[in-house]
Amino acid sequence: MSETYQLGLPLVQPAQAQKHVTVNEALSRLDVLVQLRVVSSGLNEPPLSPFDGEAYIVALGGNGVWASREGQIASYSNGGWVFTQPRTGWRCWDEARKSWLVFEGVAWQESVTVISPSSALVFEEFLEFDHILQPGAVSITGDIIPAGSVLMGASARVLADITGAGTSSWQMGVLSDASLLGGGYGVLAGTTVARPLASGHFLDTASAIVLTPDGTDFAAGVVRLSLHIRRMRAAAA
Repeated sequence: MSETYQLGLPLVQPAQAQKHVTVNEALSRLDVLVQLRVVSSGLNEPPLSPFDGEAYIVALGGNGVWASREGQIASYSNGGWVFTQPRTGWRCWDEARKSWLVFEGVAWQESVTVISPSSALVFEEFLEFDHILQPGAVSITGDIIPAGSVLMGASARVLADITGAGTSSWQMGVLSDASLLGGGYGVLAGTTVARPLASGHFLDTASAIVLTPDGTDFAAGVVRLSLHIRRMRAAAA
């Protein structure tokens, strides 16, 4: 056997010369693959000035020395690129996306929590963004929740005071139920709220979040919203 089963680390062979070369290569791969994190999974060609030890997941359409390496882990070592084929179930932190990726046997998937033997997937993720309140009787985000999602709850932080005629509190929900995520929330900057939904709320079409003042109208304010959602993907053919 010339390499280890799990990580593909090179093994020193009997009577091998310059054993330190093989040992150092194995240590370099361990440094990349244990507690695996990559700079990005969105590049399909090498960066211009990589640092020794940096790692990337090669995106579709690999070019140059990354050609035909899609999905592989490319680590820069001693002036060249070392490629590792991931195994099913490997997890990786993507620094650019700020999220976990899981290799499900064919491709890397974001925010996967469960994989079936035939590659059916359950995704669990957060959508987080800052919403500037629109003046008026309601403030609506874009359709940020993907169709087919289950909304499990939401949290919010008021970043800038919420103001408006008679507005001393506000409520949060979706287009079909404006109070789904509760109300009576404070309006001062620094206020935080969290509202889990015990059984989740299924959305068969893409949906927005709706914020409604308890007074007459919103005038101004900024709220950071964090939405906890689940999605599913059917098994592979």
